[in-house]
Amino acid sequence: MIYPEDHGEVPNFAYSWLSNGAGGREVLNRLGIEYESGIFSYPLGSFFWARTDAVRPLFDMNLQLENFPEEQGQTDGTLAHALERAVAFVCAHQGYGNVILDYEEGMVRRNFSTKAFRNDIGQSVESTIELLRQFDVISFDIFDTLITRKIFHPDDLFHFMGNIIRDRYGLETDYLQNRKQAEMLAWEELQARTTIHDIYGKLPEVMGISAQMAEELKNLEISLEKKLLIPRKDMLEVFRRLVEGGKRVILVSDMYLTGDIMEEILDQCGYRGYEKMYISCECGYRKDMNNIWDFLEKQYEGKTLVHAGDNMQSDCQTVCDRRKPWHWIPSAPDLMTLSGNISLSRSEKHSVANSLALGLMVNKTIFNSPFALQEAGQYVFRSPYEFGYALFGPLFYEFIRWLDNHVPENAYLAFLAREGYILQQVYEIVHENRQDTRKEYCYLLASRRTMTVAGIRTWEDVREILSKTYQGHVYDMVYSRLGLTLPMETKNIMLDIDPQHQDGVEVVTDILKEYEDELFSKAKQERENYLKYLRKTIPEERWKDIVVIDVGYGGTIQYFLAKLLEQKVAGRYLATFGEIKPAKIGCSCQGMYENQEGFCGEIVKTQLFLEAVLQAPYGQLICFEERNGSVEPVFKKAENPSGEIRSLQKGILQYCRERAELAGILHDPDLADPRIMEEFFTKFVCGSHMSEELANIFEVEDDYCTNGFILFDKQRDRWEY
Repeated sequence: MIYPEDHGEVPNFAYSWLSNGAGGREVLNRLGIEYESGIFSYPLGSFFWARTDAVRPLFDMNLQLENFPEEQGQTDGTLAHALERAVAFVCAHQGYGNVILDYEEGMVRRNFSTKAFRNDIGQSVESTIELLRQFDVISFDIFDTLITRKIFHPDDLFHFMGNIIRDRYGLETDYLQNRKQAEMLAWEELQARTTIHDIYGKLPEVMGISAQMAEELKNLEISLEKKLLIPRKDMLEVFRRLVEGGKRVILVSDMYLTGDIMEEILDQCGYRGYEKMYISCECGYRKDMNNIWDFLEKQYEGKTLVHAGDNMQSDCQTVCDRRKPWHWIPSAPDLMTLSGNISLSRSEKHSVANSLALGLMVNKTIFNSPFALQEAGQYVFRSPYEFGYALFGPLFYEFIRWLDNHVPENAYLAFLAREGYILQQVYEIVHENRQDTRKEYCYLLASRRTMTVAGIRTWEDVREILSKTYQGHVYDMVYSRLGLTLPMETKNIMLDIDPQHQDGVEVVTDILKEYEDELFSKAKQERENYLKYLRKTIPEERWKDIVVIDVGYGGTIQYFLAKLLEQKVAGRYLATFGEIKPAKIGCSCQGMYENQEGFCGEIVKTQLFLEAVLQAPYGQLICFEERNGSVEPVFKKAENPSGEIRSLQKGILQYCRERAELAGILHDPDLADPRIMEEFFTKFVCGSHMSEELANIFEVEDDYCTNGFILFDKQRDRWEY
């Protein structure tokens, strides 16, 4: 389908269903197409060209003239207005795309355009305050404007309540349907004045339960709302400064929660000092019925009043049609659409199990602020904490949940240093209330340097260590990989070893022949010391059950640990690719992502970010030394991650903590679709979505394959030595 771009003469709210939601839902349901709310692009005015097949279902409906209301100059709310919008969804359902032609700018856009929203993108706290303070009275919508939920779809609250009802009362029920039916019955009697108390007064009739149980469920809903509702932080700042500046601020909401409940919720979210709150169930007037505004005009007669809210119809269109001032505050889901970055399928977005993941990433973090998008419609992370919370927290949470289904029942988990330092903490958080799936585990001090040298028994073992990619001097390579100090003149011998160029291996081997006794004696001593440490850490009878846990990628430490113990050791990784060493000696080695296919390719591309993010508060393990009858670790150097990296790690752990707590509270045992996490990670872990200051915190030291540090270059969007 091809149609013209927005021509600048209609308000932005036209790019939503407005009062055509019910009609649009009916049309799409008849065609077997899932209805979606929010903002979207479509051929405004119904001017378009299309392949016949792209819109054929609309013709197959066999609509007749009498199906349409008589023309009376209606500007909205008719079947024609619903079809005008539905055509975009029909086209997509048929497998076709939209091409939006911008004649003025000489370009085309595919499927979605932000042109109609350019004046909204790039707004700020300051510009919003400046606009609103011009008026005597400022009216704010509440839900999705001032506060939002930690779940993505509001109705998912009732799906979660269904889980709780099942577990608590042993009652299998479609609670969402029951709750809506009770609300409908209450509405038939009380209309706009329907409260939550009235709804639950009808629930015994709908569900066949006692009044006492209905009261318990009402209190459950209220308590869950209080746990799930959070402020939109920048809107809290706008609100606070307007109140402190002496402006008269009122709140207006179509809501069944009563004023006392809402006051408590708003107070816990930090909203204090508003003059009055007008809730439909108490005042009897509603925005979506377009009768609240006459009421408010009388209340504030002679005063200029502006209304700000997120709903395109009830907060924007109804006010605009009265020629009254209004200001759109985009919701988090609308900002996600406007960003153009996320292309989740409907099934991914509409799964209840995904609501927690999306709610925490979208509503709580990335798009919590209505000013999240820059002028170009780009989102840029500035806070290390939020970067860790929104992107790496979901990745590691999903990995730990994946482990539960991919390790043997008798597994003894060994989280490998140093990346395992954070992974073990995530495991503890996720399993704090999941004792049924928690395994015995430990944090195992290990490194390539430790395990490879301890595993040396033959010259072939030495060659295997030397054969890995390296660029630098012989002196540095031998010291970092084998712990031997060669004469200084070996600093003049350069090496460039990779899988295709192995000549340097023999050069180094020839030099080492002179130090054979020292080399093998050192290896024997380090092996004995490491085995003493291992016996102290993991009971020897459990060695056969060890499953090493790490980010990945080729299983080097698992491979050398198995050789050291002379028995098979299993491994589970976030990702595996390249040469998988443990498989060569018959060890089980499995990754959540494997073989560089799909999202594994993204892990390959961003593996240095993972290494930088998972820094531990000490240096690389070199070996174990015997001191006073016991073995103690020797680290390369004391290492303390920067304050920014520590903040990022706090974000990771907090995401996992909230996700696990909410899953427990909401009785949700299901796993979110990992494609959600993958989509966000793929889009945002790149230079264009980081501020300069954030990009500069990422660095990785690498002396095993070269000399020096690898730093992330934001402008080139790549890591540089």
